[in-house]
Amino acid sequence: MYNFSFTTVGGATRVRLHSGEDIRHLGELDQKMWTVLSCPTTELEIASESLQLMDTDGDGQLHVKEVIKASEWLCNTLKDPQVLFAGKAELAISDIKDDSIANVAKELATDTITLADVDKAIAAITIDEQVAPAAPYPANVIAAYKAHKDEYATYYEQEKLQAMGLAVIAEDAAKPGMKEADFLKMGEAISTWEATVAAANEANTTALNEAKSKYTPLRNLLLLCRDFIKLLRNYITLEDFYSRDQNNKAIFQAGTLYIDQRACHLCNQRN
Repeated sequence: MYNFSFTTVGGATRVRLHSGEDIRHLGELDQKMWTVLSCPTTELEIASESLQLMDTDGDGQLHVKEVIKASEWLCNTLKDPQVLFAGKAELAISDIKDDSIANVAKELATDTITLADVDKAIAAITIDEQVAPAAPYPANVIAAYKAHKDEYATYYEQEKLQAMGLAVIAEDAAKPGMKEADFLKMGEAISTWEATVAAANEANTTALNEAKSKYTPLRNLLLLCRDFIKLLRNYITLEDFYSRDQNNKAIFQAGTLYIDQRACHLCNQRN
């Protein structure tokens, strides 16, 4: 069993996380020593994107098992998780243990890869887009068709019934300016065009997402390199909350509220 070191934080005994080995054995830490057992993935003073990528069940809450799972992934991806304590969105490529991620990083940088490098590469992605066909009618005609198609369809049905003496069309009923055959032909052309446009858009979105997916593991790694230790300082130890450094607030604190010339630092976000 791994031996963690402990310290007093806020008058209570809490684990002291200070080494890569502490991160590697995080799953062995008794949950009684975790100050927090869950936290929301939004409205905290830490990137929601980082929290949400660890929220594997997508319930909007980050639980202990998910934090541990993230630590395991980081330890399997990095040669030494000690580098996480730098808390920066950058990493020496030589520190990456996973070859597939390291190879992507080498395509973008020589020695050190940054989150900005990855985002720049993603922004520069181009694909051979499928071009949608031109609309069969002007935009205003298509809009008018959509706005009136139901009532016009009803009119044509009523017209047939009236011819058989089974209905009488109201004098104020909206009357189409075309024959039913032309109306149906227009509807078919518009439906076919919309389906083609939707298919082209879906294909383009899929191709773009596939191109971006190459960078996803590397980007996730850099996000957690920046934010994982910050999360642990607020999740396991509450170290930031009890810090005397007012510039280093806990992630659930948001700004400073001034009332009657007094400063209130224990502020948080509200919906």
